[in-house]
Amino acid sequence: MKKSLLIFILVFSLFLTACGKAPESRDSVSIWCLENEAILPELKKAAEKYNKNVKGDYLPVSIRTFTDFDAMTQGFSALLPDLIVCTQAKAEELNSMGLCRDIGSLFIGREIPFPDYIRKRSAQNGRSYFPVGGDIPLLCGSDEQGFDNFKALSAAAQEQGNKSGLPFLSLQRLPELFYYEMLSAGKEFHAVREKDLKSPLYKEIYNAIADGLFSGGITTEDENAVELVKKGLLPYAGVFGSALQATDVSKLHISLMPSMNSQGEIYAASSGFAVCIRDGREQKSTAQFLSWMFSEERAGRLSIKSGLVPFTDADRLQSENPFEQLLIAIGAEKELHLPEFNGDFAQNQNNFDEYFKAQMANVTP
Repeated sequence: MKKSLLIFILVFSLFLTACGKAPESRDSVSIWCLENEAILPELKKAAEKYNKNVKGDYLPVSIRTFTDFDAMTQGFSALLPDLIVCTQAKAEELNSMGLCRDIGSLFIGREIPFPDYIRKRSAQNGRSYFPVGGDIPLLCGSDEQGFDNFKALSAAAQEQGNKSGLPFLSLQRLPELFYYEMLSAGKEFHAVREKDLKSPLYKEIYNAIADGLFSGGITTEDENAVELVKKGLLPYAGVFGSALQATDVSKLHISLMPSMNSQGEIYAASSGFAVCIRDGREQKSTAQFLSWMFSEERAGRLSIKSGLVPFTDADRLQSENPFEQLLIAIGAEKELHLPEFNGDFAQNQNNFDEYFKAQMANVTP
């Protein structure tokens, strides 16, 4: 018995020291978050401001970061946080595991004004998941972009590559880009080769990127593409909005990534708070923090400062920053599409990324 207890203590201590940056106080609303999470920098600022003004018997908030979800989930059986920052799909997965808690009753009379399409997307939204904003594909360039669609952009990149051998366009997060392009034309991207090959549209997108890579006009390697555009070393960079946060883009022209159909839906990777309060844990402090975060346009400002399209406050937000103005306009005018957690794409996108890179390694000069 003593030996078993000692082993448990050692394993539990190892988890606390190895899986996160530091163990958070249990006298706080605990928020777990990945180190590369889009809203993390702004969330830290918001938490600091909240903690300076927290009143009464409400608890302050603490943030603990992890390198990846595997490291995070190792601790679920021993120590479940109050909130997890994650995508809509991840929140649905957590909910399917019985890890999310519905605290919607604590918001009666102070409901958060999510758009109708967000509430219809999932019964969780506004109850056990509180989405902040959506990360979408954008095109950055040193001049105005006149590409009618993605094929025209890829063709220009291929032409430039054939002429000079120099890259014209950098593309990142390719599985999500494929999803975005196919969704715009009303088609599903499965990230499963056997299924996707049945779609002529998938073949068009695949070949457009492959031809650009083969010519040298498209690159998928440089993560500093935006800086290269700013220095005049690269004409265009296809990035997601979160990559532009805390970056001076005042001299860049930024627009939605040209799509196969500009009237179609817009894919987004959402960022928000999944409520995972464990049994016996008080709920009112978590609800109070969320209520504070989603009032007085705080969530909207946190979203645009993180490079995300805001899910709330878009009709009230104002900014003199052209990039933030674009995000606000999209939030006010468009409906973003958030993939299902149990769909083919969510289940297979990592495998597709590895497959596509391996295929391109065989055709890239």
